[in-house]
Amino acid sequence: AFTRTLFPKQDVTIRLWDEVLTSLAAFIRMDKTSNFIFNGIICFLGLFTIWNTILMSVLERKREFAVMLALGTSPRLIQTQVIGEAFFLGLLGTLIGLGLGGLSCWALQTLGVPIPLEESTTVGGFPFPTHVYGRLWPEAYAIFAGAIFVSTILMSLFASRHVHQIPVADVLR
Repeated sequence: AFTRTLFPKQDVTIRLWDEVLTSLAAFIRMDKTSNFIFNGIICFLGLFTIWNTILMSVLERKREFAVMLALGTSPRLIQTQVIGEAFFLGLLGTLIGLGLGGLSCWALQTLGVPIPLEESTTVGGFPFPTHVYGRLWPEAYAIFAGAIFVSTILMSLFASRHVHQIPVADVLR
């Protein structure tokens, strides 16, 4: 009905933009895929660094924990201490990360990043911009911050299990 009122005597076919501009659609898919892969690598490296920090915090203090265990401190209390430290470390790191990330996103959204291309560069017949501007998605921002914070707490739970494996007599020799 819509096409007949606009074009009553013509045969009109309506197609989606990605069917007509296949090279531009392919470029956008490639950009989204590479962005996903790059963000995954960054998250993996960040989580690995957090895991390393928490695990080394526990393993390097074996002697301190052995003394505490020898004085009668329960392993559960030491685990609570490790989880509490990770909670505050995760909270502080998340808040600093949100602040620095927010400033970076604001700068990218406002100033953009210049791309050294010729003015006539095109993708699928459309001119490619000489500056790329970012866009902040609050939902993604909150999801990543929450995931990093929760991951920090979960990693501290696994790292704190090493407290039960400390051989008190051997460590205190």
